[in-house]
Amino acid sequence: MVKGILSLFLSLMLSISCFNNAFSQKMIKIGVLQYSNEEFYTQSLKGIVSELKKEGYDENNVEFDVRNADGIEDNVVKIMNDFKTKGLNLLITLGTIPSVFATKEIKNIPIVFCTVFDPVGSGIVNSWERSGNNATGTSTWVKLQSMIKIMRYVSPVKTIGVIYNQEEGNSFLQLSALKVLQSELGLEVIPVNLTSLEEARGLIEGLVGKVDSIFITGSTLVGKSVGVILEVAKRHGLPTVAHLQERSKQGVLLVVSADNVKLGELAGTRVAQVLRGAKPADLPIEMLKEYDIFVNMNTARDTGIQVPFELLRRARVVKE
Repeated sequence: MVKGILSLFLSLMLSISCFNNAFSQKMIKIGVLQYSNEEFYTQSLKGIVSELKKEGYDENNVEFDVRNADGIEDNVVKIMNDFKTKGLNLLITLGTIPSVFATKEIKNIPIVFCTVFDPVGSGIVNSWERSGNNATGTSTWVKLQSMIKIMRYVSPVKTIGVIYNQEEGNSFLQLSALKVLQSELGLEVIPVNLTSLEEARGLIEGLVGKVDSIFITGSTLVGKSVGVILEVAKRHGLPTVAHLQERSKQGVLLVVSADNVKLGELAGTRVAQVLRGAKPADLPIEMLKEYDIFVNMNTARDTGIQVPFELLRRARVVKE
């Protein structure tokens, strides 16, 4: 009798062990919503995946569902609604717009965002120190005071044209941040709200004679217009500056930016922490402590701008 009970107990314990083992090996479902095909989003995602592998989360225990909204807000909404039905364990958002939508629409799934300029100003989280909701992540924040200081190696930067898009939160916040700094930095900000590709040339031509430099914000629409912006800027000797690394490859003269892959790795660490039980509400929003400086020498020559050796010495990459 005792032997029979012992045998039954061992069988039961074995069944429980097998059940727990199967449960522990259950695939983790992670949704990824990328706002557009721009390189900085892709590089950030690369960093996230790389860091997760180091943390022990790879194709053996994680199932990624990666979606791209192609820079269209309606697509963001559709993808978000679909994600709600997928039983995700965690959602990764790349970009300000999908991050804003996610935190408004999804309250029961942890969210980790990346490539967001100002998560507090855009309403994604309550504060930099503690999100206060189901989201946490990393920011591309660059001190605009530092950017202007570096820009003054090649231009007086007394009047700066800011190309932005009113409908893209990160872009508008960059304009707002510069406006606040006008008195401190001794400059005048002249905003240009770009709402379509067709109007780009006319709007940029309208800045000629009014500004001594141009700031290209992180707007996806503005990014698509970089070719036109640069063509006009080069023809009239106007230096250009941006805060996204990809803009240097596109031809922007000076870029002061956070490294996209490293920023993604930082977000990947956050994902791993949340998967292990950390509450997003208790985690601070992080940013890189150092910036990279990129100088595009082709653009400098085409624009007729002399780049001082001191700036070249500090630059991480000089495009030849």
